[in-house]
Amino acid sequence: MNRPLPIGSPPRYAYSLVKGVFVQDEDAYVPTANQLQPRLGLAADTWPDVQTMNATAPKGTIYKLIFAGRHGQGFHNVAIAKYTSNEWRNKCAMRNGDGELTWGPDPKLTRLGIEQAETARGAWLKVRPPAPEAFYCSPHRRALKTCQITFPNRRVKVLEDIREKLSGHTCDFRLPISEIRNKFPNFDFSSFESDGDPYALTKPSDADIDQETLPAEVLSRRNGHGLVVESELQTAERVRRVLDFLFDHEPAHVISITAHAGWIRGLLDVTGRHRFQLQTGGITPFLIKAVRIRSEDDVQTAEHKARDAAATLGIESVASVTTGTAPGGIRGPELHRTGY
Repeated sequence: MNRPLPIGSPPRYAYSLVKGVFVQDEDAYVPTANQLQPRLGLAADTWPDVQTMNATAPKGTIYKLIFAGRHGQGFHNVAIAKYTSNEWRNKCAMRNGDGELTWGPDPKLTRLGIEQAETARGAWLKVRPPAPEAFYCSPHRRALKTCQITFPNRRVKVLEDIREKLSGHTCDFRLPISEIRNKFPNFDFSSFESDGDPYALTKPSDADIDQETLPAEVLSRRNGHGLVVESELQTAERVRRVLDFLFDHEPAHVISITAHAGWIRGLLDVTGRHRFQLQTGGITPFLIKAVRIRSEDDVQTAEHKARDAAATLGIESVASVTTGTAPGGIRGPELHRTGY
C-alpha cells in the first residue's frame, strides 16, 4: 500500500455516499467554528445498521460507516496562524522552528490539541455512535497521540497512506518508526516498508534552507519514490487506495480513521462530498457505498500496463499530475492547503 500510484491506475470500486444520514452530506451544509457537530452530524433518527445493510446488499456492493477524525492542534497549526501565508509558504514552512515554536519535523500536539483529543473521547462516550470495530491512523505523531487519547488501549493499524498531503514542509515529514514505536505500544506499524520517511530527502535543518529560496525550487527535489510534493489529485489517489484496501480486506463494518485536514479533504473528494475544513480535533462520519468495478486481479493487470506506459513516458507516478479529472468523484479546482 505504500508505493506511489501510476498514472491511469484504475478504480477498483465506485464510491458514493448514502445521503440523508449526516448533515455534512448536504451541499448547503456550512461548518461552524465548533470542534464537533451535535450528535457528530447525525441527521437521521437512528444510526445506520451497516451489518444489516451489507447482509441485504446486492452482490458486489459493500457499505461501511467510517468516522474520519482530524488530529488535535499541533505546534505547526500555531505557527501557521502566527505568520502570513506568504511568510509560511515561502520561508517558515521549510524550517524546523523559529526559536519560540518547534513545528518540524513531525510536530507534537499543543496543550489545546491534547484537550481537543480528550473532548473527542468525551463525545464518543456521550453520543455513543456505533463502536468502531477497527481503528486506523496516520504515522504522524499528532495523529497517533490524538488517536491514543481518543481511543485508549485500542489496537490501531498505522498506514503510510493515511499521512498528511505531501507538501515538502517540515511539519509533514514523519519521524522514523523506530523512534516512535515504543511510545505507542498498541499501534501496529507492521505494514511499513521503510523505517525512515521515504518522502523526505534529508532531515531538514535551518542551515539547509536559503532564506530567499522559493518553495518551487525547494520542493521540486526528487527522491526514489517520486516527487516530494503531491497534487490534490495524488492525495485523493492515496485515499482511494486506502478505501480499496479497507473494502477488499477489512471485515469491519464500522471503522475509525485518525488523519489530517489534507487527507480528509481527499476523502471528501473521493466520496463526492462537498469540501469543507474540519476543525482540529473534529470528527466527521461517512456512510460509504462501494460498488465493485474490477476484481483485484484485473486491477493489478491494469496497473502493470499503466506503469509500463508511465515508464515509457518517463513519468514516475501521479505525483507529476497537477490537473485533470480523477476517478472516484473528484471535482473542482485544486485548492492550496490552509491547514494541516
